[in-house]
This record gives sequence, C-alpha cells and structure tokens, in this order.
Amino acid sequence: MKKEFKFKENQSNIEKLFSYAKHKFPKFNRRLDYDEWGQFIFFKKNEQISIFYYIGITGDLNFNVYKDQIAKIDKPIIRDFKHKVYSDEKLKIIFDKILKPVSD
Repeated sequence: MKKEFKFKENQSNIEKLFSYAKHKFPKFNRRLDYDEWGQFIFFKKNEQISIFYYIGITGDLNFNVYKDQIAKIDKPIIRDFKHKVYSDEKLKIIFDKILKPVSD
C-alpha cells in the first residue's frame, strides 16, 4: 500500500508544491531544486529545457520555461498564491494540474 502524502502545517504554499513534487516524482528528486528564500522551484527536464515555478512580486505563482537558456514561456498561473489558504485536497488537485509539464 502506497503511503498517503501529508503536507506540513508550517510550510508555505511554494514549499508545499516542492514537497509534493518530490513525493509525486521520486525518480526526478535530483532534478528538483528549491531556493532558500522560498521564491522558486526549479526542474531541469533535460539539457535544453528547464522549468521554474516561482512567486512573483505580487505573490502570484508563475510558470516559466527556458529552452537553451532563453525564456520561452513566462506566465502567471495562480493569483496571490503566496497568501491564499487552501485545504490539502485542493492543493493536491492544483498541484496535479500544474506539475503536468514535469511528468511529460
């Protein structure tokens, strides 16, 4: 039986996203990184493509894709993500949707 994932209460939303990504994609653990200020999550998909999820100045969660170190996509995906409070189940639904590029 697979162990059910639980979020830690004292984590920020971006920390929860990072923890969930590490749980959901254990074989990619070495490719996932999180900055010490809680501003972004980095995933190196391959030698050419890198994906960032980051908190912008306004608190929005943004999605950024670099190909050959050139930004190809940079768009907000959740408004005021930094400050909103979500239930654990709602976070899992959101994270399953936004982490789709990592799994492809």
